[in-house]
Amino acid sequence: MRSYAESCRLISENAGADLSRIPTWAETTNDLAWRGIHATQPQQRHLLGIWEPVGSRLRLAAWRRSEGAAFAVARGHQAHLLGLDRSRYANPAFKPQTLDAFAAVTTGLPWLAAERFARQALVRAVEAFNFLEHSPVHDMAHHHAHEIAAFVGGIFGCEVPFEGGEYWDTCPISLMHRRWGLSVGFSAVRFCSLCGEDLDECPHMIDTLYEVLVARASDGTCTACGQPVCDHMVGEFVHVRPHAVIREAMLHEVSLVRNPRDPLARINRMDITPEVLRQSLGTDPAGRPLACYGCLHPCSGFSFPID
Repeated sequence: MRSYAESCRLISENAGADLSRIPTWAETTNDLAWRGIHATQPQQRHLLGIWEPVGSRLRLAAWRRSEGAAFAVARGHQAHLLGLDRSRYANPAFKPQTLDAFAAVTTGLPWLAAERFARQALVRAVEAFNFLEHSPVHDMAHHHAHEIAAFVGGIFGCEVPFEGGEYWDTCPISLMHRRWGLSVGFSAVRFCSLCGEDLDECPHMIDTLYEVLVARASDGTCTACGQPVCDHMVGEFVHVRPHAVIREAMLHEVSLVRNPRDPLARINRMDITPEVLRQSLGTDPAGRPLACYGCLHPCSGFSFPID
């Protein structure tokens, strides 16, 4: 929430925006339902008609607020290179990276900072949903992630990465709806953090405090807590409980599961097949830049691994 609030603050201060006039995902989703627009392409046209004027207005307002300072450091052709061409700011196809260069010279990167905070907020919202999936606030976390995703996509825009000859789905909100996680199967010996012996055979008990002389191991970790950086002073005596140190782990398998033990052990990107691209676009994009508007659309539900 803090990153989302910071992004909104920067937009409000640097573009003079009334945040109440920025659409929300819930509003646009309800609007589509009320109008009976259910097909993907008509939905996209309608949603872009709502969001693009908002993004253009904010970028133009940010440009106007910094115009005087900008021309104090950049004039003529150089000003155009810095992204000060008014027509580009009014153009819905304008990329926020242009304003980033402009803001870097004039206002300390407010627009870039707002975008970074917004994208960080989206990642955190998705992580929160992964932790809260089976809690009573599941629906609230799901809705919140959608709201931030629409804010990011509607204001700043998103592109589909093209790497290694393939397009990739790296969108946090898209991947959040693929409820696939990774579960690692391995075996290992647990060693005692105090004496270094097998934890099942050494005399130390996990729930017992022991007095330990603080020193640094050969790898730089603290002999009391096992951390590379801590507040323990070398040479002092402290009371600590032993803990297990995993060494000599042997990996047996990695499974694709619905509920990984670590809620964050999720897929972070998936390739988009040429068939899917041709079906969606009607042609092969052949490496050309692709804009993604999926985060603006209504939720299409979750998908799960086959048991």
